[in-house]
Amino acid sequence: SAIQTGEFRDDLYYRIKGLTLSTSALSERSEDIPLLLHFFLKNYNHSNQLKLTLEKDVINWFCQSPWPGNVRELKNTLESAAAICLGGKISVQEIALIRSDMPKNKVAQEDQGGIVNNSLEHQVTQLEKKLITQAMLSNDNNKTHSAQALGITRQGLINKINRYELEF
Repeated sequence: SAIQTGEFRDDLYYRIKGLTLSTSALSERSEDIPLLLHFFLKNYNHSNQLKLTLEKDVINWFCQSPWPGNVRELKNTLESAAAICLGGKISVQEIALIRSDMPKNKVAQEDQGGIVNNSLEHQVTQLEKKLITQAMLSNDNNKTHSAQALGITRQGLINKINRYELEF
């Protein structure tokens, strides 16, 4: 319409228009989700020199989610989970920390004994432990640099390490 009114040059429009592709929503192509997850995780691992993998439950959760933001939302969710993952596998615990739509029965299972604990305090504790561990590993166990990366004081970091009985 801007071309018809003379507000936009038609030759310029055709130069920048390029190719228009129509694709179906990601929710209609759930069979593509595992392929996309592995592609994005491979790129993330390469960029960050990691070797993360996905638990089967995580792949199932990704396949069952609607993804209104399509591929970009899927990629951002995967990369957010990867960023807080401390083990070699991204689990439902990482997804639960970043997504409010994770089913309650999947949240915060203890590794020992399979005890489910959905309390906010427990989830915050687990996240703090993961973030502290990640910061310490990223900073060669230097408490000063790790505290700076976490945005807390060195003494605050030491107190949390002692409270959670973390060893570095």
